[in-house]
Order: sequence, then structure tokens, then C-alpha cells
Amino acid sequence: MKIKRVVTSFIIGRHNSGDDVKLLLLQRSGKVNTYQGKWAGISGSIEEDDVSPLERSYIEIEQETRLDRKDITLIISGLEMAIKDDNLDTEWHIYPFLFEMKDSQLVSITIDFEHSTYKWINPKDLSTYDTVPRLSETFARVYIPQQICKLISNLQTDREMGAREMSEMALDVLIQAVQESQITFGRLCLVGYYAVQSRQSMKAAMESSLARVLTNIQKRLVAATSKFDLASITRQEVENEKSSGCLRLEKQVLGFKACLDGYEKIHILTLSYSSTTAIVLKHWLSQLPLEIKVRITVLESRPLFEGVKLAKILSLDSHENVHIEIASDACVGIFAQRATHVVIGADRISADGDVLNKVGSLGAAILGRRYGAKVVVVSGQDKIVEKKSEENEENESSEMTEAWKYTLPATTRVRNKYFEWVEADLIDDYVTEGGKSSRKSIFESWMEKRDQALVFQDL
Repeated sequence: MKIKRVVTSFIIGRHNSGDDVKLLLLQRSGKVNTYQGKWAGISGSIEEDDVSPLERSYIEIEQETRLDRKDITLIISGLEMAIKDDNLDTEWHIYPFLFEMKDSQLVSITIDFEHSTYKWINPKDLSTYDTVPRLSETFARVYIPQQICKLISNLQTDREMGAREMSEMALDVLIQAVQESQITFGRLCLVGYYAVQSRQSMKAAMESSLARVLTNIQKRLVAATSKFDLASITRQEVENEKSSGCLRLEKQVLGFKACLDGYEKIHILTLSYSSTTAIVLKHWLSQLPLEIKVRITVLESRPLFEGVKLAKILSLDSHENVHIEIASDACVGIFAQRATHVVIGADRISADGDVLNKVGSLGAAILGRRYGAKVVVVSGQDKIVEKKSEENEENESSEMTEAWKYTLPATTRVRNKYFEWVEADLIDDYVTEGGKSSRKSIFESWMEKRDQALVFQDL
């Protein structure tokens, strides 16, 4: 049986930005090799030199509809699925995508020779059409309710929340999903998967949190002897997951205190904003004996100045033995010379102990170690992943340029990197739910959690 890799793209539109959703359906012409006369999405074979299935989908959309990528917005990149057609002796490996028209009006489409006509239909009517094999199932793979799409879009575009807050927001996606009528556990897992994939740099924490909840739901589903109320059980498990953070916090505060024991004067250099780091610092400061003097220098963390948020939170509670100050990122060398500790958060931790965090973390760690400071990472075990991976997230140049007085030529590239890796050799201690931890502890935690994501494996 031949194996062919193809993309299938679905485009939806709305009347006047309302809830009346329409799906673009195209009828294959007699000039194509397969499925003549059948209704379909926008499909095409993935070629060897294609950069990615997504890039191939954009090419096919432009060729078959004359819609440019500026006319549409990507909503969901679906999971690959396999469909066998014994009549053609072919197994299709399909990469489905869902796009939405940016214009609220359903514009006219200019089709090419591959199609004879097209319609904008109600998605609920798709099953009534004579389509290519399993088109309804392929569409269901990527079509999720509008409210869930909005939550996932918020996860994709947010640039202020830390990974812990993002995880809680991802849990809210599950709550929204169970409001869908006749939702199944498999469908709930699929929605959870899309939430996890929405922001790669925050994926580790979101995946762990959602996987725990979905695994617990699955266990209760298997053990159920009567009718299973999926919506009610999901709400209970999400609430349990959120409330369990209080117990984890207590151990983290004790672990952080252990890292700083023995110092009468403490100078912490930190940067950016991590909700976990902020909470641990606040609780530690509230328990601090008066004889211990503390200075915390927060680097402002350009381009979005998340460090200012952290400094404000720490300054809200007045302690006569604590001084909070903020400095520009360029001052890192000055304050690294004075610091006793460099404290950073983590968006990901590899099983080997390397840490991915906001840019500026690597410089602070290197300089801190150069001048004798201890480097402490405060993070949840949820952030631990198998291995270090290349980090390519780069964001809008306008986040940087709008603060400048000068305009650069268009030929000058503006680089707005968000994250960087700090090697484990630069880190003295980790503070997790297990308290003060070592690299060995990080690896052991990974071994314990690696099976959690199996709940997404069979999607």
C-alpha cells in the first residue's frame, strides 16, 4: 500500500463577525486524478522540499482559491491522522489545518481547475455531502467551539503571564470544553492537546498540569460503575489541581530558605516576572527575621518590562529590613558584583538540569558566578522536560522599536528574542515542590513524570 502525505485545510468565515459560522467546501473537478466529483477541503501533496506541512497548506490555499495568507488566520494546526483507501491501495497521512477569514464578509473565491464549484455551508451539514473519505472526521479534528478557540488564542498571544499562570489558564480551556454538548473524553484530550501546543516555550508546565488532570479523569472513568458525568468530574479535578498548589508552595518556601541560610546580609539579583518566583519571594520575606538585612535588585527586563511587575509586587508589603530596587538590564554587571544570590525562574528545565528562562538570565548567571554569587532556580517540577531543545521564539520588533527615538532603515533587522538556556554547570541549587533540589533530583523528577503525557499519545 502506497503512503502519501497530504495537507487538508478548512477555511471558516462568519457573517459580520457574528456566531453564524460557515465552512468553505469545494467540489473536486473531473480534471483531478482522485475522488472526482467529491466535496472536500483544500488539499495537496506535501513535497520533499516543503519547509513544513503548514507552508504547503498556504501554497495550496493560494493556488486553489487565490486567497493570500494575509486574508486568513491560522486557528488550529491539527494532529496528523492516517486514512486507508483500499480501492486506491493508498494510505493517506493527512495534516489538517483550520483557518478563519480575517474579513467578516464571506468573499468570493476564485477556484482553479481542481474544482468545479464551491459553497459556504453550515458545518453541521457537512455529513450530508458526498465527500472524500472521512472528511467529517478530519474536520472534527480541528474544529472546536469559538469560545475555546478564543482561550487558546489568548494562550498563544499572551506575553505577560508566567508559566504557572498559563497552566491555570490552560485548565480553564478544559472547563470551557466540557460545556460542549455530548463531549467525549477523547475530545476533551484533543482540546487539551491543542492548549498545550499553543505556546511551545510554556509547553512543559501546561502539559504536566493538564496531563495530571486528564489522567485522573481517565482513572475515574475506568473505575466508574454507573453513568459518568464528565463535566462534573472535570470541574472537580481542575479545582483539585489548582488548590494543590498551596501545599507545593509551602515546601518551595522552605527549600528557598535553606538556600539562603547562614547569610546575615543578602543581596538578590533577579529579573523578569515568574509567578512562582514572586510568590516564593513574598512568602520568604514575610517570614524573615528582622536581624537579616535583604536587598533585592530587579532588572527591568526589556522589551515588555516584566521586572517592573515583580518589583511592584515585592514592594507592596513593607519590611523595614528589606530594600527593593529596580535597574536597567545594562546594569547587570554592576549588581552582579554585589549580589550574594542570583535568583531566576524557569520556563523549562531539561532532565540534565539546563534551564530555559527569559533573556538576560544567562548573563546574570555567568556574571553572578564570576563574582561569587550562588545561582538559584525557583520552579515547579512541571517545567521538567526530557532534553534541551533549540529555542526559536522571536517576537514582534515593534515591542522594541516603539521605545526608541530613532527610526532605522528597513534593511536593519531587529531581533527580539525572548528566551535563552542557562547551562546546569552555572546553577548551584534548584527549588521545587520537593524543596531544595540538586541536578540528580531534577533527573529523578523527570523519570517520575515522563509517563504523564501518555494520555495524549493515542489522539
